[in-house]
Amino acid sequence: MRIGFFTDYAYPGGFGVETVIRTFKNCLEKMGHEVFIYAPDDKEIKKDEKNIFRFKSLKIQKNPKIFLSFSRLPKNRSFKEIIDFKLDIAHAHSIFAMGELAQKISKAQKIPLICTHHTDYPAWIKDNLKEKFILPRLVLNKVRNFSNQADAVIAPSSKIKVSMEKFRVTKPIYVLSNCVDLGLFYKDKSGSDKLRKKYGISPGAKVLIFVGRLSKEKNILFLLEAMGEILKSRKDTVLLLVGEGYQREELTGKARELGLGENVKFIGFIPHAKIAPFYNMSDLFVMSSLSEIMPLVILEAEACGLPIVVLDDLAFRDTVFEGENGFVVKENSPVVFAKRVEELLKNEAFYGKFSSRAEEIARGFSEEAQTKKLLEIYAKFLGRK
Repeated sequence: MRIGFFTDYAYPGGFGVETVIRTFKNCLEKMGHEVFIYAPDDKEIKKDEKNIFRFKSLKIQKNPKIFLSFSRLPKNRSFKEIIDFKLDIAHAHSIFAMGELAQKISKAQKIPLICTHHTDYPAWIKDNLKEKFILPRLVLNKVRNFSNQADAVIAPSSKIKVSMEKFRVTKPIYVLSNCVDLGLFYKDKSGSDKLRKKYGISPGAKVLIFVGRLSKEKNILFLLEAMGEILKSRKDTVLLLVGEGYQREELTGKARELGLGENVKFIGFIPHAKIAPFYNMSDLFVMSSLSEIMPLVILEAEACGLPIVVLDDLAFRDTVFEGENGFVVKENSPVVFAKRVEELLKNEAFYGKFSSRAEEIARGFSEEAQTKKLLEIYAKFLGRK
C-alpha cells in the first residue's frame, strides 16, 4: 500500500507530532508498505530522506517549527506531478495547507482521506493568543468542516474524541493512541551515574523530570511551585526541565524567585534519539499541563520504568492509572501535587510496583501494536471510492 502523510510541521524535527509521524512511517515500512511525507521545506535540513515531497513555505514559529506552507508550490516538482502521484490512502496530520493538499489528492484520485487531530486548535488559540473569540470560532469551523469532508477521523485520546463530538463532527471517530518506540525507550540505568555527574546531581538525589516545550500551555510554573513545597522536606530532590521554548526566561526568573537554585536544571533541547538516558537517570516523571491531547513523553517515561504524577485531565485517561503506575492529582494545588510526589519517593515497595506497572502499560502502546490498529482503520475505507 502507498500511504501519504501530510503535515505542516518540520520533518524531521523535534516536535511530538513529527515523532509520531516518523514512528508510524518506520513501522509501516517495516511491514512492507510505502510511506510518502508531504511537508514544508525547511532550509535548516541539509539532507532529505527519500519519499519526501517538500513545499515552499515561511517559518512562522521557531520552537516548535511551524510553517505557513504553500501547497501549490512544491519544491523541484510541478503541482500536476504531485496531484497525479498515485496513493492508496491520504492521511492528513494537519487541517491547514498540507491537509488541504491531502483533500485535493483524495478527490482527484478517489482515495480515502483520513484525518488525525493532534491538537485541539480552538483551545490552543485561547491559551496562546490574545484574541479569544473570533479566531477560536473560525478555527472550530475549520476543524468541523475539514473533519466532515474526511472519510474518518483519528483521535489520539478520548479527550480529543469528546472535543470532536462537541464540534459536531459526524464522520466515524476512532481513538488510536500514539505509539512508543520500545527499541529506543526501555529501562537502562547503566549510564545514569555518568550523566548525573555531568549535570552536578549527586548519586543519592531523587530526580523528577519533565520533557516538553517551555511554554505557557504546559503549566510549568505550577511544577516550580510544587518543587518549592517538596524542598521543604526533601532537600535532595532535583527537577530536570528537558526542552526549549519562549517561556524559558520567565521560568528561570521564577525558579530564582522561589529560591530553587541548583535544584532545578534547565537542560535545554535534546534530540529525540538521545532523550532516553535522561528518563533513565530520573526517578519520577511529572506533568502539570491541562492542554495535552495524548502526550508521547508519558509513554516514553513509562517505557523507561518511571512512575507518573500528573494533574487530572482526560488526556491521561488511557496511560496513567491512579494507584497503579502513578498518581492523578484532582486538586489543582502545588501543595497536594508535592505530597503525592513525596509519597512515591519515600516508599520503595510502592515505587517498585508502580515502576513495573509503568513498563507493562507502555508495552501495550508499542509501535507494532498501534500500527496494526492504524492499518485496520485504513482497511475499512479502502475500495469505497
